[in-house]
Amino acid sequence: MRLITYLLFTALFIVYGEETKTFTGKVIKVIDGNYCVVLVEKKEINVRLFGVDAPDTGQPFGKEAKKKLTELIFGKKVKFVQIDIGFNKLRICQVISTPPETSTTINHQKLLDQWPLNYTMVQSGLAWHLYKETRNDRVLAGLELEARKKKIGLWAGKDPITPLEWRIKNDVVNHWLNTQNDRRHKKTCRWFKRSQL
Repeated sequence: MRLITYLLFTALFIVYGEETKTFTGKVIKVIDGNYCVVLVEKKEINVRLFGVDAPDTGQPFGKEAKKKLTELIFGKKVKFVQIDIGFNKLRICQVISTPPETSTTINHQKLLDQWPLNYTMVQSGLAWHLYKETRNDRVLAGLELEARKKKIGLWAGKDPITPLEWRIKNDVVNHWLNTQNDRRHKKTCRWFKRSQL
């Protein structure tokens, strides 16, 4: 089992580069369906789940996504595989846990003693797969497709909109931070729609 775990983390390191490292901490707060705060050696670390985007708390299925993530990790010691560091030292991580008992989609994952909760959120229909960020992760893509077909969670409604679209539509966003150059663009700026979160 240790060999499988070693190979999984080695593969993540090779795919995502030098930023990859692991740490274990207790989840002390769940902000929404893909953000949490972790206590590691008496230090609070903000974490976003890698490769997924859950609905914001105010949008449809936002509360359900937060509740699901809370059930999965709140108050527990969890292993994190850091893929990247975002704005304000936000850790972008795979969150590792025990595999679900009823996983039918990915039989080979049952062989592992660890399961990315990022996958669980998408499989439950409570998050979108972020294609650009995951470098075309076929497992996440397959889980999202399965959730769409079964009309699970946010896919049960008509035309669910992503959190980004929801924020713009509901005027929640008044500026973007371009992650490539750390420049802020106000809503009135001509570059606003072209900049990234």
